Amino acid sequence: MNPMARWWLLVSTLGVVLGVGCGDSTSSGGEGATGSSDSESESGSSTSEESSGTWSSSSSNTTEGTTSDDGDTEPLPCNPAPGWTHFATGTLGTWGRKEDGTQLWWGFNARAHSPVPVTAEGDLDWIDVAFGDPRFVAISQQGELFHIGDSGDPVLIGAEADSVDISGNCALREGGQVICWTWDEEPIFSQIEVGPAAAIGIGWNHGCARLADGALWCWGENRMGQLGDGTTTDSNTPVQVGTDSDWDQVAGSEDSTCATRMDGTLWCWGFDVENIWHQSSEPVQIGTDTDWTTVTVGWQHACALKPDHTLWCWGRNEFGEVGTLDWPGPGPTMLEGEDWVLVEASHWHTCALKEDSTLWCWGRNDYGQVGNGEWSPADPGEGLTDVFTPVQVCG
Repeated sequence: MNPMARWWLLVSTLGVVLGVGCGDSTSSGGEGATGSSDSESESGSSTSEESSGTWSSSSSNTTEGTTSDDGDTEPLPCNPAPGWTHFATGTLGTWGRKEDGTQLWWGFNARAHSPVPVTAEGDLDWIDVAFGDPRFVAISQQGELFHIGDSGDPVLIGAEADSVDISGNCALREGGQVICWTWDEEPIFSQIEVGPAAAIGIGWNHGCARLADGALWCWGENRMGQLGDGTTTDSNTPVQVGTDSDWDQVAGSEDSTCATRMDGTLWCWGFDVENIWHQSSEPVQIGTDTDWTTVTVGWQHACALKPDHTLWCWGRNEFGEVGTLDWPGPGPTMLEGEDWVLVEASHWHTCALKEDSTLWCWGRNDYGQVGNGEWSPADPGEGLTDVFTPVQVCG
């Protein structure tokens, strides 16, 4: 069953309002809640609906450049540059914000293979976005939530202006409340009966919240054990993951969940990524290291950071999403460099920020979501090449 069908089936049968992940984040920002830095600026912009529209090389958001012999518009040369502060990854696209507040996007939504400015009316001050289904949702510096409507302009959703984080189709409010939504013509909100929460990680059809007391609770679809309660029974109310109260950061994907503990250990459960945690409905420790700081989860891969700024990824590498030329063995594989500060995994591609504020992406690139400026007049999936090692994003 395709993800959208599964989403509506779950909502209709359980009455649950859940987040839809990827990137990824995992996190703020899709799957992983790891796509923003400590550096903040005072202005920003917005995004659009990932699941609507058709690819067109003549879209108004396509990077303008020279015209080829067959009439297609070729983009300007790729000029990678530093200055990135935030980013978020979606299944077919990527968004980023620069130090001067400029909002850029690339991939399916932007109809561009390298970053182009987000165009929308109004005075915008976006600080992060989440790739939900079927819409981008952004959070402003004032805590307001917006999505891009059919007109292409930002539309305020909800009446409260106290959101502090977003992930998938859920938001964390100042008081620790977790609200989630589904979409009809307008968003339908529901408050998750858990909290007060300090962090959230939302997957495709399930969500998790780490409470202020360190306990971890999850809810939603559980066919692969992604709720971590020792069962494979769906739950429309939050269930606790074990009895421990030392959880730190949490990230979800389609059928998997990973989280770090206060002692620096890394744990995963649910769908088994390349025989690492052996399809478990309870948390399984990944290796024996005790210095993990954050984790992000894609469809069948995951990445995590350590305090020494090393980046480690593992899992399925069909499109290069793990960041290596080879199919990695079981367990985390270190990527080149010791200057990584943020990472976020989407469904089939991954992006990460370095200390020098340069942004790097790798993985599936059929809609230009890697942002390296590679261009072809062919239809998506026929002319663009997947990227198996990190490349610097243009712009």
